[in-house]
Amino acid sequence: MLERWKFALLAILPALWIFIGLWGGYFWLDWQHKPAVLNPNWVLYPINFGLWIYIACAAGLIAYLSGARLFATLFALLNLYFMVAMTFLASMAVTGTWL
Repeated sequence: MLERWKFALLAILPALWIFIGLWGGYFWLDWQHKPAVLNPNWVLYPINFGLWIYIACAAGLIAYLSGARLFATLFALLNLYFMVAMTFLASMAVTGTWL
């Protein structure tokens, strides 16, 4: 039986997409503000690499939680949807290019 404290490690996955959403909200590019100040290039680095970090963390957690691989996989896939959405929305907010 898997120890219950190991399931707490799965909280890393929602924390990643919440961080990306907060990052995009903090560095929101407001075109209504005159003069509009563009964000530096380093603001996009956590957004660009966040999805890859998420995939690495999800794969590592699925491999680590050997007694609950099915649950960890389903939890990671559910949170992947939110991670992709937050990455998309945060990148639009930071660059100011809305689709």
